[in-house]
Amino acid sequence: MKNKFLKIKRIIAKYIYLDILLFIIPLYICDVKNDIFSNFFDAQDALANLASIAGTFIGFLLTVVTVFFSIPKDTAFMKRVIVIGHHKIFVTITFLGIIFYFCTISSWIIGSTAIRFALYTFIAGSLEVVASFYYLYHLIINDTTDLK
Repeated sequence: MKNKFLKIKRIIAKYIYLDILLFIIPLYICDVKNDIFSNFFDAQDALANLASIAGTFIGFLLTVVTVFFSIPKDTAFMKRVIVIGHHKIFVTITFLGIIFYFCTISSWIIGSTAIRFALYTFIAGSLEVVASFYYLYHLIINDTTDLK
């Protein structure tokens, strides 16, 4: 039983950048059925505000990646991260977050016709930020050798 749990944990950790996006499905269903974001869609400067926050998060994600890659590669921690392959997963998480936020900004450029797309790409980018926090926390605090 413990072995099955460990396998599931490894799969979730390896594909966390995709797993985290599953949270969008219930949000979308609630939005379609109950129109939970109607106040946001009706707000006057909602799209511009969303784009400015997305730009801020792009800067944050670029900073996180820069700090991560500035850690010396010859330390025991970074050697373990590279051997196990966690650096690839972490970069994928942050890269997807940046792409989703760029989609939000692009939607702002297109105009209010793409406000629903902008909101969901912003949510997806935010979920990737949460995943990067979670993953970085586990890289630094916990021993993640069992996730390889």
